[in-house]
Amino acid sequence: MKSSVQLIEIRVKLLFGKEIEIMKKVLSAIALFIPLAFCSCEKTSPEPEETFFDLQGENGFVGTLAGTNAFVSILLGSEEGIAYVCNGEENISEWFSGPVTDPREIHFTNSAGAKITASFINNAFKGKITFKEGTDFPFTATINSGDYGGIYRVIDEKAANAEITAAWIVRSAEDQRGAMKLNSKTLPDMPLSKKNFDDIKDGTSNTINIRGASFSIFRYKVKVSLPAPPIPIPYPNTG
Repeated sequence: MKSSVQLIEIRVKLLFGKEIEIMKKVLSAIALFIPLAFCSCEKTSPEPEETFFDLQGENGFVGTLAGTNAFVSILLGSEEGIAYVCNGEENISEWFSGPVTDPREIHFTNSAGAKITASFINNAFKGKITFKEGTDFPFTATINSGDYGGIYRVIDEKAANAEITAAWIVRSAEDQRGAMKLNSKTLPDMPLSKKNFDDIKDGTSNTINIRGASFSIFRYKVKVSLPAPPIPIPYPNTG
């Protein structure tokens, strides 16, 4: 049986306020092989071993940065991963991404010089975030098992043109942290609503109104594809 794990990221790149590129990039795809055990009809086949990606699920991991009210979220694909830490009230908003050679060890550095390092211990990530000025903040991030949990972000051409950035880490509808900026100036956080979460879940259009304009919201998500159905083997042609 095969299962493939992908981390799908949607990015907007703004170059000197003019050049806009919207792209969807599959960051990673890899087949994970789980052996099937064959035995006599008197025995039952053992359950397949749970992988890291089975444990992670679609929403990744979430925790609180010690000494702050900020959330940190981690979401890993089989080749690359992302992490985000934010709390609009404290003006904390840092994105991280990088290659994944071992999903149990994370070492990402962003363009501002901030770093996140963490190890997967007892089904949780334990690590620290080092901001560019050198200050360390430890954290423990556990599985984000809520119905709406994950990382959400405003991404569309209109937002890029307006120089608006907005993103949220959600543990539940009532427990979330966001960061919003207009032309690099911090705006008051605007929590996502239950309608936003329901629209994300059922795949319908999902938008938020910022300064009188409507912008599209997307959620970062790890997809675990179902195995392909078996292909029947035909009998040899005896005609």
